[in-house]
Amino acid sequence: MREATVAYLSPGSADSLHTPDGLRAPFGTQVAELTLTTDSRKLDVDLVLPGPSPSAAAPEAVAAELRQRRPDHLVVVQQSSAPGLATVATPNPVDDLDSFLVAAGVAVIQYAWAWEESPAVVVTVNGIAFTITARHREGKTYIAKQVDAA
Repeated sequence: MREATVAYLSPGSADSLHTPDGLRAPFGTQVAELTLTTDSRKLDVDLVLPGPSPSAAAPEAVAAELRQRRPDHLVVVQQSSAPGLATVATPNPVDDLDSFLVAAGVAVIQYAWAWEESPAVVVTVNGIAFTITARHREGKTYIAKQVDAA
């Protein structure tokens, strides 16, 4: 069973999101800035979530802008979500550990921002499913665990 510490740094609301370099997510598109760590790795991820409004900016356009402005972050776009489920894609293939870290971050955002009540969230990253549980640690920090076979 793998475990990661997930800290989210941004508030999630497009109205108040301003990254350190001044980027603001437009028209209801949400961006979660995450720092994910295990014993052996640290990964900075920007998770782009579609806005609830039809006038929300296209998530891929926001992701493209983030990729240019923040090349040191892995920018991930959420393709779909439902209670207990989420699907995301990275622009390029990532290794198994980074895929797990992305899944951990997505699950935490489901719990923290979407009021997820499922005991576990199945997050599919580039076609590979991870079953993740998360528990609040302190502030904006969670511990996420993979509960399916690693």
